[in-house]
Amino acid sequence: MLHLHHADSLEPLLDALADVLALAPADPFTADVVAVPAAGLRDAAMVGLGRRLGASGPGAGDGISANVEFLFPGRFIARALGDTTRADDPEGDPWRLPRLTWAVLEELAEGTVVVPGREHAQPWALARRIADLFDRYATQRPRVIECWANGEFSDGTFRDDGSPALLGPAHLWQAQLWCAVRARIGTPSPPERLPGLLQAIRSGEVEPHLPQRVAVFGVGALAPTMQQVLLALSAQREVHVFLRLPSMVAWKKSPHRLAGGLNVRSNVDVTIAASNALLASWGRPALEARALLHQMPGITEVPCERPSITPPATLLAALQHGVRHDLSPAPVGLPADDGSIQVHACHGEVRQLEVLRDALGHAFVADPTLQPHEVLVLCPDLERFAPLVEAVFARGALPVPVRVGDRSLTIDEPIIDAVQSVLSLVSGRATLTEVLALVQYAPVRRRFGWQIEDVEQIADWASRLGARWGLVADHRAAWGLPGNIATGTWRTTVDQLLAGMAIAAPTPHVVLGDVSPFDDLSTNDFELVGSLADLLTRLLDVHDAVQGERPVAEWISMLHGLVDEFCALDLAEPWRRQGVHRELTDILHGARSLADPDTTCGVPLSLADVRSMLSDALSERPGRLPLRSGSVTVSSMVPQHGV
Repeated sequence: MLHLHHADSLEPLLDALADVLALAPADPFTADVVAVPAAGLRDAAMVGLGRRLGASGPGAGDGISANVEFLFPGRFIARALGDTTRADDPEGDPWRLPRLTWAVLEELAEGTVVVPGREHAQPWALARRIADLFDRYATQRPRVIECWANGEFSDGTFRDDGSPALLGPAHLWQAQLWCAVRARIGTPSPPERLPGLLQAIRSGEVEPHLPQRVAVFGVGALAPTMQQVLLALSAQREVHVFLRLPSMVAWKKSPHRLAGGLNVRSNVDVTIAASNALLASWGRPALEARALLHQMPGITEVPCERPSITPPATLLAALQHGVRHDLSPAPVGLPADDGSIQVHACHGEVRQLEVLRDALGHAFVADPTLQPHEVLVLCPDLERFAPLVEAVFARGALPVPVRVGDRSLTIDEPIIDAVQSVLSLVSGRATLTEVLALVQYAPVRRRFGWQIEDVEQIADWASRLGARWGLVADHRAAWGLPGNIATGTWRTTVDQLLAGMAIAAPTPHVVLGDVSPFDDLSTNDFELVGSLADLLTRLLDVHDAVQGERPVAEWISMLHGLVDEFCALDLAEPWRRQGVHRELTDILHGARSLADPDTTCGVPLSLADVRSMLSDALSERPGRLPLRSGSVTVSSMVPQHGV
């Protein structure tokens, strides 16, 4: 039996989850399994269970949560289907997104299917977008993939006479390309395997690698694949689903009863009965889940009602009350300037952070009981703001302690930052700002033996000698300048410094060839000039090496070399460089050929493709999420979804 618990807040759901887990399993060494959709909900569930399970009394909050294993949906589904190989090594499945991307890339290179707009797109980036599309079809619309696998180029829906609705000409290439990729991979896709696996679970032929009791907590909706897996699993296990809704009132009065039957969204407007505008806009996933799950056989609904609440006393509370009770917007008789909702119009990233810092500082002063770890800042573009957060929050009359969480390796790892900076520099104009940004990274300074004072000295020399952009004169040709104008390039600047080390530059200045020596140097500067010339030489070598296209294996080998060539090992943190090398190796591992695992994809890639590949692969590797660190936590929005 599948027990569907639903409520419009997390607290009643946590109470219900604690009640379920309070009964210890027969085997004390068997861990309970709870599937969660995001890292923030995992943390909320751990904390909430810890305050409830084993507490000395009601509301004591001194309990402990132990022997509970939290899984994300992909691994939970793999274990439910008895597929331990894909559960332990998801990258081994050729239909997983990283490997699927390379299969799509190889098929695009064959040119068997005409893809609209292909000639204007980077090959790898286009393959990644298409692979993501196929992956979302497999999860959200498995019926579409089943039709394509059977040779029916349908959109997964049916006409009134029961015949499948065919794809229009503008989308037909998707089905054709998917079939070509399916033939290349040579193994059934997950939607093709799913019906047989579900039947095997129901009949007992396949034993799920899960305990007798499982839970899915904090989801706002259930994808069709997850829904089918849970229903089949409920024939073998005790399954509890804890669904968080925006409004219990809207849930109850929704008129739609689809009982698991998928329909075209344009034909079924589940928000038609909603009165609140925000609920009609943002509450669609939960209401669609209600339409699909309501009155389905094998599902027992368990409402987790909220206790009655007092009338709203603030503007924010009134807004929440309207959503929760599905009320049309109406004057609430509350002052609009009570501070519960504030909108600050700011120019630029730094100013936004300064205003946020000041607002939080005033909030801490106004409420002495408010602690920094109780404040969560959600940022939709964390990569843009993360480098500035700690510096801005630490200064001013009201400094605020802050930790940035959920940063991907592209912003949480200085070695990756440095390598990406090198690639950006050699593929761009090599401006003064770009070069100085590169040498600001601690691994780069350590590699060349520089301190912050040395970077400041380099900036002063560049300013005085007029270094503006371009490594050498020839590099400027790509931007329309003749290749014989060397003034303002980094080669000219370094040549002037080197010449100044060799000879004096009296007035009038002597010229060594076409270089005027710069002799405002002390003997202590000679080593710095030499290391700057070393940096320029390395950048020139990289610039020459990245021209043209080459297979991914050669690019990854080059990136390994860049890590060692431009970044020095911090003896206190040796794991950092090892981790970067491991991530690069994983990218290559995902690109291995389906026909011959000992070889990798041979499609030539440009530097632009490699930069996109590197950024995409590493941005999906989340960093640490330092909740309850004693500081304000700044996080992206996805890990905190539903908290």
